[in-house]
Formats: sequence, structure tokens, C-alpha cells
Amino acid sequence: MQLVQKRNYLKAAELAAVLTERYPDSPLAWKVWGLALLESRRPQQAIEVLHRADGIDPKDPDTLHNLGIAYLKQGNIQKADHYLGQALEVLPSFAKARLVLAKMRIDTGQYQAALEQIAIAEEKGANENQCLSLKAFAFNKLHRHTETLQVQEEIRKRYPDDLLNLSNLADSYRVLTRFDEAEKTFLQLLERDPTQHKAFSGYLFAIHYNPRHSQEFLVKTITQWDERFSPLTRHVHRRKTARRTNV
Repeated sequence: MQLVQKRNYLKAAELAAVLTERYPDSPLAWKVWGLALLESRRPQQAIEVLHRADGIDPKDPDTLHNLGIAYLKQGNIQKADHYLGQALEVLPSFAKARLVLAKMRIDTGQYQAALEQIAIAEEKGANENQCLSLKAFAFNKLHRHTETLQVQEEIRKRYPDDLLNLSNLADSYRVLTRFDEAEKTFLQLLERDPTQHKAFSGYLFAIHYNPRHSQEFLVKTITQWDERFSPLTRHVHRRKTARRTNV
């Protein structure tokens, strides 16, 4: 198991395969082998091995969870749902399995069902940032923009370096016509990465619809596009960003 924890999956798979020969009735040996195969991107082999573990110990939530993940990697949503559901029947507090189910619900457009799974996962101690990010995404898809914004602001407070959330937050301010806050947030993104086309486009949109800006200011800002995004300028920005990263 230490090899799996160290992410040496190939070696872990080899060792676990030997252990299953020596201890064919050990569900742990089959489970570890299945996990190593799954993590080394061999889902079909993982399924075969994990079913051996499940046959010996059908109430092991980790085995059921990993079977669900393996089927999900193969695109078999029905079986993935089945085994993840079984894992939660055995261990209702299995927060990681609930998050996977929440993502599956989002992928199939079941956003309210995803929110229900996320709420339980939060109570059970699932990864906070993942829960908040999934919740914001689901709220946004349901056009519940005020709730989306509230979650995104909470993410910014707790995880200020999450640039994807910062970009989504700026968009939410724009959608809710809070243009001053949208401008400020888009500018924060551009300070972090001046080469972001999307951030500058969002900034232009915000100042265009913000009544406090003049037409002259808008035109002047639009002319900055070439200054910011010409090939030479982008190359200079990338070098500056790389130097900041390496400091």
C-alpha cells in the first residue's frame, strides 16, 4: 500500500499481483492490485481484479468506490452509478464517493441532484474547495446567479490564488450588472496574467456597459488590445511571468 501512496503504481501492481498468488483469499491484496491498475490507467484490468476483491468482501466501500471509478473511466455511467451508490450504502459518510456522484450528476445535467450530493459531502468533510467549486458551477447552470456569486466570493476569501474562480467571479459580477466590481476583478486577473484575452475582453464589456465611463475612455482602452496582445508583447509578458514564478 505504501507504493500506491508514493504513486509508484507499476511497482505496486507487480507486487500486489504476486501477493494475490500467495494469498488468493485476501481481499486486501486484490483491492491494492485493482487500485494500482486503476491509477496506472488500466481500467479494464482494474475492473477484473476489483471484482475478485468484491467477490471476497462485498461490503468494502473502497473496492466499490474504485469499481465505480473504473467503470466511469470506461464511460459506463450506469455501472459507475451502481457501484458508487453501493459504496454509499455501506458507508454513507464516504465523502469522496459523494463528490464523484455530484460530478456525474453535473455531467448529465442533473444540477439540483448534484447540489444535494454536494451538501451531504460538505457535512461529511469532503474537500472544501472542490465542494464550493462544484456548487458554484451547479448554481450557475441553474441560473441562480446570486447564489453563484455568494459561493464564488467565499472561494475568493478562502482561496485567493484560485484564478479560475476569480475569472468566474468577474463574469458573475458582469452578469448581475455590478460593473464596477466586474472591472476591478478583471483587472486583478490581468495583473496576475497580462496575456489573458478573456479577462481583457470581459473588462472591455464591463466598461462598455458601465454608465460612468465616457466613450473616449472606452475607445482609448480598446486601442490597448494590440499593445497587450501583439506577439512581441505576449513574449515579454511570458518572460516576466516566468521570472516571477521562479523567484
